[in-house]
Amino acid sequence: PIPNYTHFKFRGVQVDAIDNPAYYRIEVMPTINGTWGTIYQSETAVSTLYDPLVACHTIGYLNTTYAEHIGAASRYQDATKKVVIANYHCPFKNETSLHNCTPDMQSFMNPDLSHGYDWIVDCNAVYDDRSQWQFRLVGGPNNASGRLEIKPLPWASWGTVCDDAWN
Repeated sequence: PIPNYTHFKFRGVQVDAIDNPAYYRIEVMPTINGTWGTIYQSETAVSTLYDPLVACHTIGYLNTTYAEHIGAASRYQDATKKVVIANYHCPFKNETSLHNCTPDMQSFMNPDLSHGYDWIVDCNAVYDDRSQWQFRLVGGPNNASGRLEIKPLPWASWGTVCDDAWN
């Protein structure tokens, strides 16, 4: 039987303590067998920047504002564990935990899934796509003046910009 995925337990296993201490393999334990396993997360399943962020929040990186899917990194795989489920997706962009996201339930305990896509995330990544940043002026008498605010991530809140050392 396929269990209710909202009851799964999650953990992050640190995979590179020396060079990349915030790299984690996301692991899952379905409540039916009590054994930890890996999540198969293909490149195409990571359709947004938000899914890895939710994974990092789920394992305790609550202050992380950006995370990255590392992709197929064979040195971080754990072939001693079974692949439990595949392709988590967080469609609403406001989920706070993987419990609120949906996996591909048809993949549950599928023996054809390989460890080539064990879900590895960087919970301390630096978001450097400034083309996605949004700016606005608020509180001024017209649209050409006011307090400058920035929204650096699509799901982030608006924040103010410090004007120290501007010329």
